[in-house]
This record gives sequence, C-alpha cells and structure tokens, in this order.
Amino acid sequence: MRMRWMAFFIILLPLAVHAQDLNDELWAAARKGDAPTVKALLAKGAEVNAKLLYGTTALSYAADRSHLEVVEVLVEHGDEDGDLTVLKAGKQKEVLHEINMGSAVYTTPIAKNGVLYVTNRSTLFALQVK
Repeated sequence: MRMRWMAFFIILLPLAVHAQDLNDELWAAARKGDAPTVKALLAKGAEVNAKLLYGTTALSYAADRSHLEVVEVLVEHGDEDGDLTVLKAGKQKEVLHEINMGSAVYTTPIAKNGVLYVTNRSTLFALQVK
C-alpha cells in the first residue's frame, strides 16, 4: 500500500511543478507587458488566478503597471473563481475593487448607460455605483 501512494505522488509531482512553472512564466510575461506570451501560456494551462509573489496575480500586476493589452487578455480569458476586478478608466490602470461573483465568470463585462453587466454561470448582474 505504501508503494502505491509513493508511486501516485511521484507521478503527480512533475505535473505540479510544470503548473507552477507555467504560472511563474505567466507572471513574468504580465510583468513585461508581453500579451502574446500571456495568451500562449493561458492556452498551455497557466492559471489566470494563480497567486504568486506576495499574493499578487498576473492581472493585478499587469493592471498596476498599466499593461492594458495584458489586462485585456487576462480578463477575456475568464476567471474560474468568480472574481471580477473593476479597473479605473484612463491611462493609468488602477484596481478599484474586486468582487466575487459566486461562480466562474466566462464573459467580458459590458458597460452601458453607467451600468456594468456581467454574468456568472447562472445569473446576470447589473452593477451600478450609487
């Protein structure tokens, strides 16, 4: 029985290391503002929500550094945890708020007449600042 668990661990260890390498590469590409590499890494399985150095994500780092193309790629990719990040409009991208939508968000939010529309897997939300 002990050998079976050991074999299971040895098989899964390279998969975990590979995933962490992809996430580290995603963070590095976001830091550089390299949108094509970010897109390629997401296609290979990098996690859009992976928490890296000091709990930051590729999205928060790209937004902080005003890498708009990278921010757009990460937002379009979707969010498995259901977190929606609201950014301040303008040249300097500033994270205003993060909202958990309860389940995965796979659509790009749409703004119209001062209302932000976003869906998770089961609900359409209309968000408006009062």
